Amino acid sequence: MLLSEWAAEWRSDWIRDQEESTLKIYDGHIKTYILPYIGNYHLNELTPLVLKRYWWKPVSELRKTKDGVATDIPLLGAAALGNVYTTLRMLLTTAHHKHGTRISLTEKLMAKPVHRRPETDREVKAAAAHLRNIFLDNPNKDDPRWSLFALSLLGVRLSERLGISVSDIDLADPDDPIIHISKQLEFDKAKGGWYLKNATKNGEPRAVPLPPLFLEAVQRQLAWRKEWASSPDWNPDPRFADLLFL
Repeated sequence: MLLSEWAAEWRSDWIRDQEESTLKIYDGHIKTYILPYIGNYHLNELTPLVLKRYWWKPVSELRKTKDGVATDIPLLGAAALGNVYTTLRMLLTTAHHKHGTRISLTEKLMAKPVHRRPETDREVKAAAAHLRNIFLDNPNKDDPRWSLFALSLLGVRLSERLGISVSDIDLADPDDPIIHISKQLEFDKAKGGWYLKNATKNGEPRAVPLPPLFLEAVQRQLAWRKEWASSPDWNPDPRFADLLFL
């Protein structure tokens, strides 16, 4: 079958149980950076030469445009290019196992781009110390961004932090303040832009305890929110009016 036909089968039958956000990423890679280049090739026609010449080279050479003019800046950075590579590799590896196709995208065929991040013990310790200094040891608590990012150290994902409503905060027990995490703030053009998704990343709501420092971050945000709400130009979208980090 054609790669485009296999991609449709792979999408509907092999990965349908993935999170919606993950499926959107795969769809974007396949529709934008894979099928337009090699979608009309039969699976066994995807030789190393075809992949390198008609997919890897043109995708790697895509450049950003400014005012309609191409720049020297790659459209896809190393991390994004590596993610597209991984998606195609999954497509071809699965086809190899199901249909016995001859090509799978191995590291020997072409090297996957590597996104630079701390790896050595020294680098990781330095990054951790820097993060601790910003949020715990020497924070600028007068900066509203502090309260938003401080909660990241509680293991609350960005989309979940942005989805916290004032009504999700339970400070009734001073010895056990908590936040109920049950939704995410998501963006989808097909759904009109920003919307609240009534589910967490793993699908399970959870209660997150607030140790003293993080309780302070929430209380400061509530105070700022109260101050902003007294402004004459305070006019939030009713769908998001209760969000803590509006």
